[in-house]
Amino acid sequence: MNQDWQAFLESAGGHMDTGEGFMTFDTALAGDHEPACRTGDLGGYGLVSVSGDDARDFLGNQLSNDVKALQAGQTGLGSYCTPKGRMLACFHMLLTPAGDYLLFMPADRVEPFIKRLSMYVLRSKVTLSEAASDTVIAGCWGSGATAALEAENLPLPAEPGEVSWQTGLGIARFPGPVPRYLLIGNMTTLPPLWTRLTAGCPPASTAAWAHQDILAGLPSVYAATSEEFVPQMANLELLGGVS
Repeated sequence: MNQDWQAFLESAGGHMDTGEGFMTFDTALAGDHEPACRTGDLGGYGLVSVSGDDARDFLGNQLSNDVKALQAGQTGLGSYCTPKGRMLACFHMLLTPAGDYLLFMPADRVEPFIKRLSMYVLRSKVTLSEAASDTVIAGCWGSGATAALEAENLPLPAEPGEVSWQTGLGIARFPGPVPRYLLIGNMTTLPPLWTRLTAGCPPASTAAWAHQDILAGLPSVYAATSEEFVPQMANLELLGGVS
C-alpha cells in the first residue's frame, strides 16, 4: 500500500490490520441499518501496469480474455493460466487513454503475476510493473453511490463494464446487485474525494468490497487458491473472461 495513502487513512480513522494487510474502520452505526452507500479502501488489491508497443499482442497471446477487443472506455474480466489451464491470477483489465493496460487483482497476486509473465517478454516491446508508486485505489458502492459521485460532477460510466477517465482519476463501473465503482487516482485527487464521499458514504475495508464480488458472482484467485481452478470452474467463460 502507498505509505502516504496509509497515513492519510489512519488520520481519517483507519486501522491497519497487520494480519490481513489492509485497513479497517470503526463504522458502527445507530441501529442495524446499512447506509445507502459505502466508500472502501482497496488496500487488499493492486494494479499491474503493462505498456509498450507490443503490449496488446503480447497480452493477447498470454491471457484468456480477448485483449484486442478491449476499448479505452471498457473493462474486461480475464485470467492468466498455467500451461495446464489452471488459473494463476484472475483480474479486471482496463485500457487507459495512453494505451497502457491496468490489471486489477488481489494484492498477493501482483508480484507473482509480473514475475511469471516477465519470463515470456523476451524481445517484445513490453514493460510490466506495479502501477506508479503514487497510484491509489478506492471503491464506492451501494444504492446511493451513483448520486454521491454525481454530486462531485464526475463523468460516470453508465453501465457495468465501462470506464471513464479524466486527469488524475479513472472510474470503472463493476457488475453487482448495486452500483459499484472502482476509483483509480493519486495522492492529489483521491484524498479530498475520499473525505467528501465518506461524509455520506461511511468507510469500509477491502473485505466489504470482496463481499460485493461474491454477491455479483465474480471470481477471485488468491495465493491460497492459485492453480486450484480452470477458468470454466469459476464460470469465467460465462462472464466474458474467456475468448
